[in-house]
Amino acid sequence: MVLFDLPGTMGSDGVIAAISALDYLFVPIKADRLVLESTLNFATTINDRLIKTGLSSLKRLYLFWNMVDRRERTTLYDIYQQGFSLLGLDCLQTRIPVRSNFTKDLSSTGGPVYRSTLFAPDAAFTRECGFDMFMDEIMGILKKIAKKIVAGSMAVMMAAGLAGTYEYHSNAMQVQAAEQKDKDTQELKETAENVLADHA
Repeated sequence: MVLFDLPGTMGSDGVIAAISALDYLFVPIKADRLVLESTLNFATTINDRLIKTGLSSLKRLYLFWNMVDRRERTTLYDIYQQGFSLLGLDCLQTRIPVRSNFTKDLSSTGGPVYRSTLFAPDAAFTRECGFDMFMDEIMGILKKIAKKIVAGSMAVMMAAGLAGTYEYHSNAMQVQAAEQKDKDTQELKETAENVLADHA
């Protein structure tokens, strides 16, 4: 699995081409009116023009909640997700909370890793933010899809195998029938020759 971190705007060069070449797209969304409007506009456009039309490699798009304030009512997010469903958009169950440590770079004196493109984040911080559950959910989705693809491929292989077996037996029966016909013809010819010889 290869993850691509893309810019937050479709106006950047190469973003559309990159999205079109992906298999799955996971889009962060925040409970803010302007962010919601912008993200939903982006998601529905991608869903309608790239996924449903089959014009790209993109198979599915998933939203996920980011920067969630745990003091907010969870029912609010549930209502939003009902709206996503009406728009035909999927949303992950895992929600990433807002944390000030997300903005802390790696200290030159050492200490826990919170934000780094080279090193894994602190284990305790990963659990606290739900990153482990987040990745487990993504991996679970991809594994289910992979199993369906493998099962579909096996079904195609089995169908091809059955078709090949049927064709083999069909051809074999045709050959046997032709051989039997030649044998019967030869026997009739020999019988006729014997009868003619007896009456000569």
